[in-house]
Amino acid sequence: MVVRDYRVKHVFIDRERELTILKDLLTRMRNTKGQVVVINGEHGIGKTRLIEEFMKFAETEKVQVRIGSCKSTESHSPYQSIIEALDYNLQMSSKLETPEERSGIRELDTSSQDQNNGINNSLDPELNNIDTNIQPKPLGLIPFVGTDTEEEISLTNEFEPPTSEPPVVEALPMGLIPATLRVTEVGEIKKGQANLFKAMGKQLFQLAQNSPVVFFIDDLHWASGATLDFLDYLIDQIPDLPIMLIFGICPEELDVSIEKKEKIDKMIQRLNHFEFFTAITLERFAIENVNLMLQNIFSREDIAENFINQIYQKTEGNPLFIEDVLQALIEEDVIDVSSYVWQPRLDVKDLIIPTTTRERLIARLRRLKKEDLKVLGYAAVIGREFSYDMLKEVTEFPDEQILDSLDALLDAKLIHEDLSSDIDVYRYDNPLIQEIAYQDLNRSRRKFLHTKVGTLIEKQNQESLGNLVFDLADHFSKGTDHDKALKYLMLAGKHATSIYALDDARRYYLTALEILNKFRYTIQIQRNEIELLSNLGQTNKMLGDWDQALEYLRPIPNLVEKLRNEMQKKVNEKKSKKEEISTNWIQLKLADTYRNLGELMAFKSDWKSAEKNYKKSLIISQEIDDYHGLAKTEWGRGYLEWRQGDYSKALEHYDICIDFATKINDIPVIAVTYIDMGNIYNYTGDWDKAVKFYNESIGHLEKIGWIHEMGRAFNGLGEIYAKQENWLEAIKHFKKCDQLSIKIGDFYNRGWALLYTAECYARMNQFDKAMERCKAAEEILTQVNDRVGLGLVSRNYGIIFHFKEDWKTSEKYFTKSIKQLKRLNVPFEFSSSYMEYGLMLFSKGDYDDAKKRLEFSLKIFKEMNAKIRIKNIENVLRSDKLKLKQDRD
Repeated sequence: MVVRDYRVKHVFIDRERELTILKDLLTRMRNTKGQVVVINGEHGIGKTRLIEEFMKFAETEKVQVRIGSCKSTESHSPYQSIIEALDYNLQMSSKLETPEERSGIRELDTSSQDQNNGINNSLDPELNNIDTNIQPKPLGLIPFVGTDTEEEISLTNEFEPPTSEPPVVEALPMGLIPATLRVTEVGEIKKGQANLFKAMGKQLFQLAQNSPVVFFIDDLHWASGATLDFLDYLIDQIPDLPIMLIFGICPEELDVSIEKKEKIDKMIQRLNHFEFFTAITLERFAIENVNLMLQNIFSREDIAENFINQIYQKTEGNPLFIEDVLQALIEEDVIDVSSYVWQPRLDVKDLIIPTTTRERLIARLRRLKKEDLKVLGYAAVIGREFSYDMLKEVTEFPDEQILDSLDALLDAKLIHEDLSSDIDVYRYDNPLIQEIAYQDLNRSRRKFLHTKVGTLIEKQNQESLGNLVFDLADHFSKGTDHDKALKYLMLAGKHATSIYALDDARRYYLTALEILNKFRYTIQIQRNEIELLSNLGQTNKMLGDWDQALEYLRPIPNLVEKLRNEMQKKVNEKKSKKEEISTNWIQLKLADTYRNLGELMAFKSDWKSAEKNYKKSLIISQEIDDYHGLAKTEWGRGYLEWRQGDYSKALEHYDICIDFATKINDIPVIAVTYIDMGNIYNYTGDWDKAVKFYNESIGHLEKIGWIHEMGRAFNGLGEIYAKQENWLEAIKHFKKCDQLSIKIGDFYNRGWALLYTAECYARMNQFDKAMERCKAAEEILTQVNDRVGLGLVSRNYGIIFHFKEDWKTSEKYFTKSIKQLKRLNVPFEFSSSYMEYGLMLFSKGDYDDAKKRLEFSLKIFKEMNAKIRIKNIENVLRSDKLKLKQDRD
């Protein structure tokens, strides 16, 4: 069930070094050595999250915490963040339970108040001289207007009458001073500001007399000029006080106001001269920390590598963007946080980014000049990274115009220059900026530009395309040249498959299939359709989506026959002097399709349909002397016999397979056949032979990089250790399979690894772990409709409840397992479930029924020559308990 109301939680990742720095500075501050810290980083990088973690630590150290956050509207509400931070003091006091816990705070709430205006003046006698026309303060805050001990502030110049239109001092928010404080000279304003700052500062200083204070102001780039002036004043006051000032700054937002930028730059330059100043810059997460973040958010370790890569590429490691994207994926039902099989189905490339994130970036882009925004949009079509030369070719703008726009974009920190490159290369500072700029272009313009960019890339890299096929597939598929789009999409799909980017491969093939519909239906297009359906079938098979694979493969024989007829018709009509497509290609594709259909049917335990398709494949491969096809077909037929329990016939097919594969040095086929030969010797109890074949297979597979099949070999080795009751070594090997499966999104092998691991944990009496893995395996194997695997899941549940001595539940699951496996004609697994049922009854003390089931399973195992199973059952049947029962009878 999809959990749509799941909220992505904030997690603390990869900031331990910065947190340690803050903790060390806190120690210095406690020794009355004031500290100022500036934390730099882009929006969403984790400044606030770091501070939250630090504040938790500070509070455990009996340090008072004050937090204020500047808003984008702060220029209309001066000092708002300061008021917020000081008011935090009073709000926190109401949450404390005892007067002792409220020490240093309680005075603010309970001290005597002026009867006329309710102002608390007890902290400083100087404050009693404040003008009584001030409106009531919010939440008991002391007034922010004070008087000097020697001279009271005049609201007008007593030497010169006020002008008819006196200047208006910026009003303090929330009624702290009269809304229209009128003065006539800048000097009076400065003096008033100094006294105001003194009064504001005194409240903070008073707090520090009771216990050290951490005073944090976030988003300083949005602070009003007045707030910045006060903070500048505050910096000079704290060197010898137990106060730690921390400011969070987003550098790319400093362009909102030249005046504000100058003020902050000046403040930082001044701070650089002080020993009590520390600057911390937060960088984006590396991909391994993105993985760690996802693991923490979803409370699971099995995040698919493909999914991690997509999230990293989409967000470039910005934590907030990661959270936004994940939340959108959940809310749009793309992923189900409660599921074990959501990762390989994901494609976040077309995901619309949440409005909250987009609005931040859109506001920055809207400040650009029209010509600069146009250059940004053109660059967006080129990609995340673009060169000056490519931009010039695409835009065809004059050099001076492009250079001016690049300067503007660099100043706005929307792009940055890659100084490590020998050529002029630029990158978007955030991929979402690229996306928004791209969407600002109209559809026709985008298509035109994509075709132009694709053509330029192709022209400039004719000698070596390599990974550029992905870029070319993307550009041409979004452009107007359908011929090239089809060509590069198919190449990209094959290249993606070769590097196990299976979801990407499937996406490329599906896009190619869509584009194919735009062509006139010719013989060549028919061939491309067959090729694409075949590739989609293979890809979905590798991803464990067997039903989808069958859907793509089943039409191919009819399409091949139609293609053959079309070719013959043209020859007969003398419209073609030669075959447009070789007969050999047609035969190879047909044989390959039947083999794939046979393999999929075998996976679904439809043995008759599987054998039927394998025989069709065999006949075609014999006709064209295709040794590779013959080897793979014999391998498939051996698998059928193995699963149905005829091990001698299975080995005969495998021997024939190895002969054909050896003639053409077909290492992949030899390697996978060795795995299945190992499986047979595993079942018969010839473990030395089994281990030999598994290890030989792994050696071959490592050389050719077949991770998919390596997982099967590790599963086999794990089974052997499990049968030897070496549970930890067995789990270790199953874990290797699990990790390899996660790496490539192979959830079929993963399901079996979890299944076997669950049994190990059950036999170790670690029932929670056993149940967790059994449920995960059940979900995965249900997804791929592996009925044999589901039968074993039921057996595992039976084993778990056996050892928990829940006899009734155990019996229910063993009965279900036996019914499931009996229908599938898999005698070894069927008999194993009968054996486990008998062992459960033996533990229960129901010896008669136990003996019947054990003897029944023994008979089947003897027919299969499963030596270890035979030995185990005979040992139980010879046990003293059964003998005693027989003697009593």
